[in-house]
Amino acid sequence: MRRLFLLALLATVPTFCFGETTQKTFIHSNILNEDRQLWVNVPEYYELRKDSFHLILLFDGNNRSLFDYAVAAKRFLERNAVDLSEFNAPESIVVGIGQRERWNDFADQAGSAKFLNFLTSELLPFIRKNYRVQSYTILIGHSLAGRFSINALLQRPDLFNAVIAASPAFGKDLVEDIRNKIDSLGKSKLADDRALFISTTYMKDDGTEAQFREFAEAMNRQFKESEYHNLRFQFDSSDTLGHAKSPYFSIPEGLHFVYSPALWQLDVKSLFDKNSNAANVVSDYRQRIKEKFGIEISTYRYTPILIDELTKANKTDEVVRILKQEADVRPMNLDSFANLIALLKKNKSPEYAVYKLRFINVMRQMKIAKDEQTELLETIEKSGRRQRLPKKFAF
Repeated sequence: MRRLFLLALLATVPTFCFGETTQKTFIHSNILNEDRQLWVNVPEYYELRKDSFHLILLFDGNNRSLFDYAVAAKRFLERNAVDLSEFNAPESIVVGIGQRERWNDFADQAGSAKFLNFLTSELLPFIRKNYRVQSYTILIGHSLAGRFSINALLQRPDLFNAVIAASPAFGKDLVEDIRNKIDSLGKSKLADDRALFISTTYMKDDGTEAQFREFAEAMNRQFKESEYHNLRFQFDSSDTLGHAKSPYFSIPEGLHFVYSPALWQLDVKSLFDKNSNAANVVSDYRQRIKEKFGIEISTYRYTPILIDELTKANKTDEVVRILKQEADVRPMNLDSFANLIALLKKNKSPEYAVYKLRFINVMRQMKIAKDEQTELLETIEKSGRRQRLPKKFAF
């Protein structure tokens, strides 16, 4: 039922087919006086949904193995609980940016200033116009791109929330300057959370990484010795991989750090506390995330728990309201959608026919087999009540 479609569309206005997609497109830059290629991967069933997503900008997106690896690492965290927690990372749109002259984009002083201007003045507005993204933005870069990513965070902390820098290419002559800038940022009383992940490698005879290791180690010492408000840091390394392969461990580890369950998750046990109200717990959680990260967070995973609590309290109108909202925003969640239809049928609501037709259309768009559509509709018709559907229909 879930299919992966890889598109190669050379267009400026995004178009999608159903399923998780990667689209290749172009953006014209007046600042750079050229076209740049972008690779955009959106979450599954993006075109059916109305919710918004975090944004990941990956430099060197023209390296498709790097891009595909970053997408896979992020999707894994979204679809699997992290460690022993019940936490799944918020979903993201991943944008890979094609590079032509890496030194000019990332290292040359004038060139990198122009590229950052392109990023902030042209690329981000283009993405926000054409895709449903929240303001939460992560930069991922390797080597020179890692160096640029850190500089971008230092210069525009208002736009970038987190950086994953795999073996950033700062020579020894730049260490002190960047240390001072990071110290200033950390002491600037940031309004909400910023995360910085830096890695290095210790593979024997790796002359390339040897040039940049001092910077990574200096950053590690600095954050151990200093306390900063809303600026957190993690250092990681490998002694079996060289400079060129540091993204292999840095991207998944960096994403895990950025979306640390200790900061992002809701304590599921608290939802079942006899002395608390699930709706209040979820509301408090949303407020905590807003205060910590400056963004709204989706709580759709806790909808079944809220529905159960409201149903026991005979608050049918509130149950219908929540299920309608879920059907509007995430219609591919067939379990919630089916529960809405069953409840409308039970209550003899005039909206039953309308939502049933929408439900059928969604199943068709999701390319669910006709016999399975029939089976699902029969289950709803026979029960006439809210229930959990067979696993094969659950999103």
